[in-house]
Amino acid sequence: MTKLLTLILIGIVCILHAQKPIVKLEVDQTKITLGNELIITVKSNIEGEITINFPSEFVRGYDVMSGMEQEVDYNTGIVNTISYYSQNGSFKKTGTFSIGPAYVKRGKHVFKSNMVQVTVQKENVDNGNGTISSKQLKQLAFGVIEVNKTSLYEGEPLIVQAKVYSRFAPTSIEDYQTYKIDQSIDKQALDNAQNLTARKETVKGVGMYVITHDKNLLFPTGSGALQINPFKLVLRQHFDGLAVVSTGANVNVKPLPNNAPKSFIGFVGSLEAKCQYSGTCDKKGDILKLELVLTGKGNLHNVDAPKLKLSKGLIQFGKPALTEAYSFGAQGAEGKMIYNYTLQSTNNDRKEINDLLISYFNPEKEAYVTLTLDGFKSTDVQTNTPITKKGTTTVIKPDNINKPIEPASSNKNLITWGILSLVSVLFLATLGLIYLRKKPVQINPSISETKINKQEPFSPQISGSILKEQFQNAINQGSISDIERIIFNALALGLNKNMAHETKETLLAELGMKNESDANQINAWYLSVQQAKYGLNVNDIDDTELLSQSKAIFEHITRNYSI
Repeated sequence: MTKLLTLILIGIVCILHAQKPIVKLEVDQTKITLGNELIITVKSNIEGEITINFPSEFVRGYDVMSGMEQEVDYNTGIVNTISYYSQNGSFKKTGTFSIGPAYVKRGKHVFKSNMVQVTVQKENVDNGNGTISSKQLKQLAFGVIEVNKTSLYEGEPLIVQAKVYSRFAPTSIEDYQTYKIDQSIDKQALDNAQNLTARKETVKGVGMYVITHDKNLLFPTGSGALQINPFKLVLRQHFDGLAVVSTGANVNVKPLPNNAPKSFIGFVGSLEAKCQYSGTCDKKGDILKLELVLTGKGNLHNVDAPKLKLSKGLIQFGKPALTEAYSFGAQGAEGKMIYNYTLQSTNNDRKEINDLLISYFNPEKEAYVTLTLDGFKSTDVQTNTPITKKGTTTVIKPDNINKPIEPASSNKNLITWGILSLVSVLFLATLGLIYLRKKPVQINPSISETKINKQEPFSPQISGSILKEQFQNAINQGSISDIERIIFNALALGLNKNMAHETKETLLAELGMKNESDANQINAWYLSVQQAKYGLNVNDIDDTELLSQSKAIFEHITRNYSI
């Protein structure tokens, strides 16, 4: 009888225990760093459909487990069957978030769990500089910022790209937030295709899918620590997504030495230069042309036009015409900058151009380099046949700030010429001061010596004949950049504006007030030019048609605006 009673009591206890529903929600950690994985688990003694309320900031991963397991209560000896559901994921932002409740539905009954709060903290930037740790290889997916240099000089090119590593084959990237840089830079995009490719690679013995994107060429415009902060994205495989936060990168940017020559043009890299003179300048009204070609690799797109030192009787018409022929690559801007100077003789005296000094900084030599191109004398050129002038190269080391520079020629000759040059400069400066006291400064005449109203806000511009010649040369060469520049110079001349003080937009606005139809026509052509130069359109532009349009625009401006 006693045994029977005991069995009955145990049965009643089991029934009562089985009738008490349990739904419990758990997380593997309540404080995590942004980008780290969180595992959420729901356990219940009720068999049924399990659902969880996830916060919108939570991105579910691919690891989902569900099933049944048995748990033994060692106090009572009762074996309980537990249903479980486990989901991994990560958060897209920092803050404190509530997870849950979870629900178990069995028939018409729904049972509710507890809620759990999780605090997501800002990540500590791991400056991996593209390196991959063993910890990262254990993750389902991770990202790194890859740089080609960890130390460089101001103005030196730096390649930065985002790389994503994944154990699963991704189908898309969403919510991409690019890496941010906390220093002033000049940024040029490299191969940022919208259609990405996931390549299968073996990384330290682990097979992974690798995606490379957001590749940029950076030119630091300041010195100091350049911090590249992590990028963020959601890596998806069809409907499932995983939040990824990359490591960062830290690059040391060294300042340029403070012994830069006065002839420094701001270029950092490797550079060559040559020049040609053509024409004459013996008589008043003669035209002398100088073509200066700079060929280099570095920040070629940011150089300043070298300045000429002209003797009295020679004037330069505005800024030199510039032809840019470079492309961005691993070594920065690589190619040519071609400057065409137009000079005019204003008297019948002997004239000359001093040796042209062009200085740049070579990061490999860690020194300033000065290229010296031979100058010009009026007797050098008797015909229009171009004459190439040779020159020399001088290297200035940073530790030579207070030391004499070793010359390319003999010291004796250099000192002699230096003294003569100094005396000449002082003599010319004295004459100049006397001249300025006697006579007010005047605007230099144009080639045709057309008088300019003193109220006009611009310095003398190149004449219409020179513009027409330049335009024809640009058409023959098919140079869209030159054509664009010359047409707007012509428009500025027709509107009595100085291109150096105006933008293309202000010129078009000024034209619109005078002739709206012409403004609309030129603006439409200008948009076509931008499309041809920068590929802003999805359809190919017919170069022949664009050149034809450019001819029509230029002829219209010169015909209708008295050029």
